[in-house]
Amino acid sequence: MSVWASWLEAIGFLENLLNRYAPCTPGKPVFAVIDTETTGFNKRYDRIIELAAVRADAYFNPVDS
Repeated sequence: MSVWASWLEAIGFLENLLNRYAPCTPGKPVFAVIDTETTGFNKRYDRIIELAAVRADAYFNPVDS
C-alpha cells in the first residue's frame, strides 16, 4: 500500500469517526461557553461583576445568548 493510499484511508476513518459523534441536526445546542468578569483574583475580597453565556451548535454557530 502506498503512502498516499494509507493517508486517504486514515482521513476516511477520521471523517467517519467525526460524523458518528457530530449531531445530524445543525442548530441544536450542543454546548455553552460561559464568560465571567471579576474585580480581581482573590475570592475573599473580589466579586463577580458580569456573567455571559452563549449556546452553540456542533459547528460553533451561536444558537442562543
